Amino acid sequence: MKNTLSSQLHFKDKLPSRKFWLEELQLQLDSTVVIYDRKLKGNPILRSLNKIFSHKIPVGGGEKLKSIAELEKLSVKIMHDKNLDLNVARLTFVSIGGGSVGDAIGFLASIFKRGVRWINIPSTWLSVVDSAHGGKTAINLKGLKNQWGSFYAPTDVVVIKPLLVGQPSHLAQESLGEVAKTTLLRADRFSETLKKNTPWKAEKIWDHLSRLIEVKTEIVEKDPYETQKIRYLLNWGHTFGHVFESQTGKPHGYCVGQGLVYEIYFSHFIGKLSKAEFMEYLDILKTQFAIRPEKWTSGISKSKFFRLMKNDKKAKGSDKVNVVLVHDRGKFSIVPLSIESMWMAYRAFQKEYLL
Repeated sequence: MKNTLSSQLHFKDKLPSRKFWLEELQLQLDSTVVIYDRKLKGNPILRSLNKIFSHKIPVGGGEKLKSIAELEKLSVKIMHDKNLDLNVARLTFVSIGGGSVGDAIGFLASIFKRGVRWINIPSTWLSVVDSAHGGKTAINLKGLKNQWGSFYAPTDVVVIKPLLVGQPSHLAQESLGEVAKTTLLRADRFSETLKKNTPWKAEKIWDHLSRLIEVKTEIVEKDPYETQKIRYLLNWGHTFGHVFESQTGKPHGYCVGQGLVYEIYFSHFIGKLSKAEFMEYLDILKTQFAIRPEKWTSGISKSKFFRLMKNDKKAKGSDKVNVVLVHDRGKFSIVPLSIESMWMAYRAFQKEYLL
């Protein structure tokens, strides 16, 4: 199946109608399987889709889903559904859930019968801001994040306001690492918002959502398959963030937020950013995005730090990683730097701000 990394975006202020699913998206009742996070059982969007589609499979969201064993079990369920038309030209996976569900089902869609149509309905603020866009899908391998994956975008991303605003408030908080990353990458586009210096909450994210998504898709369009390092900009905060996520198991968004703190400090540590500029960034992260240095980022041994960094997808050779640096009042560059220097910055930051 032909696939590009662009998706058709649909913003919905209320639950979509039957006509939207069957006529606008042209889904077929006998060849559409809805795969959803079982935590959403009873949610109005599920009740609405239950009245339309009969082929539905609940899954457990979270990192456990992102494994070859879980996808094998899911594939068997799909293949054993005798009433589901498995014709590759008609078969469509509709995923409903957060980033882990989108990552896993997107990867499955890319390999099932060599590729089937996929529609994604992100249910969390973190996924709707970031992972639902750009065509990256992946599963984990032996505790290491996103080691097996593909570039495969959904044909459509359906963004449903009631589904998002109905989520617990802490899920909006979890998204703020990615929101902060996107906002600060293109601070010129959010200058008025940043000047107001007000906290980002769910309604504020919704009000700026189309612009946040636009920033990501524009970067992806310039370098869809990461061949020119332009797309690496979107990994700002993720180099350290993935280390924290692997070490602590804390939610991705929180770890990216801490990753931003450390990577901005790293820019200061190697002389690319003044102390005053670093403190200005730190203040913005604290007052607008509720991101402040956390003690749970400490305690990683040097050997584990090196092992996790060497498995970073942006690793260059055995001892360097491509890192996003901020400098000169909001300019960015991607530079290969030694893991040793990152370790030194990690320890120096803790001595200065956490001890």
